[in-house]
Amino acid sequence: MGTRLDAAANIATMVACAAVIAAMMVRYWPRSQPDPMPYKTGSALPHIQGFDYNSSSRTLLVVVKTTCVHCTASIPVYRALVRARDVSRMPLRIVVVGFEDVGALRRYALLHDFRPDEIVSTSQHALPILGTPVLVLADSNGRVIKTWLGEQNTEGGGPHEDLVASLFGANMGEPVRAALRVR
Repeated sequence: MGTRLDAAANIATMVACAAVIAAMMVRYWPRSQPDPMPYKTGSALPHIQGFDYNSSSRTLLVVVKTTCVHCTASIPVYRALVRARDVSRMPLRIVVVGFEDVGALRRYALLHDFRPDEIVSTSQHALPILGTPVLVLADSNGRVIKTWLGEQNTEGGGPHEDLVASLFGANMGEPVRAALRVR
């Protein structure tokens, strides 16, 4: 009789252990995360109500949230990009896109002395970008040329080299380089 009772106890212990392991796997096993930037080079960006990609040959979308510390830390770089664009006279429109009320986005830009060409509010459903800040360079058809995710690097006194080269080309003059210096 003791052997059957021992066997039943051992089976019950194994079943309990398997249930605990299964529960831990469900809770702690790494799940695939959605891509924070679903738009890849060449893909079409969605239509944003009240916004037309065709009004410039290239548009830099600056996707931000007013509560995002990385967005705020990147603003000196965004201001430098506006200055460099103005000096270079490049056909580049710089547009802030946010998921909050347009009034809140305008106050945020004004508070930080950031003067984009346009400020647009949309829903995260319409533009499903999960993290901010994100920069998206698009052509006049709304096709993605290049994207940058996360806080912009200000090491070395200016924007990241790849960002600068993509926006202004490798052979820019000293006035543009001076405008790109973060102040």
